[in-house]
Amino acid sequence: MMEELRSMEEYRTLIKEFRTVCKKSFSNIYLMPDDIKRYIELHRVSYKKDNNGIVLFFDESTHYSVYLYVNDQSGFEVPVRDKKLLVRNMYRTREKNPTLLNIQKHLQELGFKQQDTLVRIQGDSLNIFSKCKIIEGYVKEMKEKGFRCIAPDFSRFDEIERIIMDSGTIKDYQMIYRTLEEKKLLEEGTYLCIVNSSDEICAGGVVDVDIAKGIVREGAAAVKTEYKMKGLAPILSYYRYKWLCDKNIPTIQGWISVYNEPSLRYHRSLGYSIMDKYVDEWLLDV
Repeated sequence: MMEELRSMEEYRTLIKEFRTVCKKSFSNIYLMPDDIKRYIELHRVSYKKDNNGIVLFFDESTHYSVYLYVNDQSGFEVPVRDKKLLVRNMYRTREKNPTLLNIQKHLQELGFKQQDTLVRIQGDSLNIFSKCKIIEGYVKEMKEKGFRCIAPDFSRFDEIERIIMDSGTIKDYQMIYRTLEEKKLLEEGTYLCIVNSSDEICAGGVVDVDIAKGIVREGAAAVKTEYKMKGLAPILSYYRYKWLCDKNIPTIQGWISVYNEPSLRYHRSLGYSIMDKYVDEWLLDV
C-alpha cells in the first residue's frame, strides 16, 4: 500500500525500524537531508514498505526517482506507477560489489533497463574561468555582431529548457526539477542565455547552485540547432564561469556519461578532475 511521506521524523522512523529487522541492507539514498525535506514539504514523496524494505518515490514531474532501502537478498517489489521510474545506484569503483550486483540483477527481473553509467567530475571555477579567458577577444567580436549573454526573466526559462531537451544533451529524467514557485525565486543568473540582435535565444543553460555552500551540483547547457557550429557554446561557458566566480562559487560538480569521450576530453582540458564516483541509471518506462 502506497502512503505519502509527511515529515523527516517519519522518514527517520521508517529507516530506523527497518534497520532493526535487517542489519545488512542496501540503500541508494544519497540525497542530503535538506533535499529530502524539500520534496516532503512539496508533498511529492510517497512510499511502500513491507518486510523486504522501503521503496520511496520522489515525484519529479516527468518521472519518479526511486530510492531503495531494502534487503538485497530478498525479492523486493517496485510498484509500476503512472510515470517512468528511475533508479540511480552510486558506487566508488568500476568493480561492483556482490550486493550491488544482486540489486541490479533484481532490477532487471523487475523490467528495469540500464540507460547509462555516469562519472562525477569536479573543478575549481577560478581555474576553469582563467582558461576560458583566452576567448575574450572572440566574445567581444561576437558581441559586436549582436550576440550577447543575458540572465533572462522567468518568462523565458521554459524556452531554455526546451532547447536543452531538444538538443539531446540530457534526458528529461536528468533535468533539474523545480516547481514554478521555486523558479521564480532563483538567484538571477541561474538561467543564462545567448541572444542575437533580434533578442532570439540562440543558446542557454541552467545550473543547480547552492550559494550558501559555494558549490554547483548539476548543470546543463545547449545551443539551438540552427546556431550550432557558430562558436556560441564556448561563449556561454565563458559567461557561466564568470558568473560563478562573481558569485564566489569555488566548486563545480557534474555528471558525464563514461561513454561520452568528447565531453570528458573537453572537461579535462578545462581543468576538471574525473572522480572515483559512478552512477548507473536504471529506467522502467510505462
